[in-house]
Amino acid sequence: MVFNVKLIVLYSEDGEITKKEVVEGELQNELRKRIVEVLKEWKPLRSDLIVMKEKHRVTLSLPLSKELYDTLSKFGLRKVSSNEVEAAVPVFVISYDNVWIGENVRDMRVIVVAPFVNEDFTKEVEELAKGVTSFEAEQ
Repeated sequence: MVFNVKLIVLYSEDGEITKKEVVEGELQNELRKRIVEVLKEWKPLRSDLIVMKEKHRVTLSLPLSKELYDTLSKFGLRKVSSNEVEAAVPVFVISYDNVWIGENVRDMRVIVVAPFVNEDFTKEVEELAKGVTSFEAEQ
């Protein structure tokens, strides 16, 4: 089943958000589009191309807008109390400029793609995007 949702697309480099987009589209198609985009910049002899999916638990107060309900219902939306619901929202990290240091990977540039939930969730995803490319993340 194909469904369009509002998505946030973040480009992060050296601990900073270098570009932020809010787009409307089908999650898998937008994700594939960004992967194809990074293929032009990816240097296979220097770096791995890694796509990771993390599920972030989001708890929200009721009522939800119809648009938000439609989005979250695709991600295991469930009622946790009489006035709260929870969902496991996927956040995808596309790492295309990285190096291995021992058993750890150091990401220099990534693209993060996730459904738009609200401004608080967007800030959380922004912090994730900055954190994975931050030099302090390894220390």
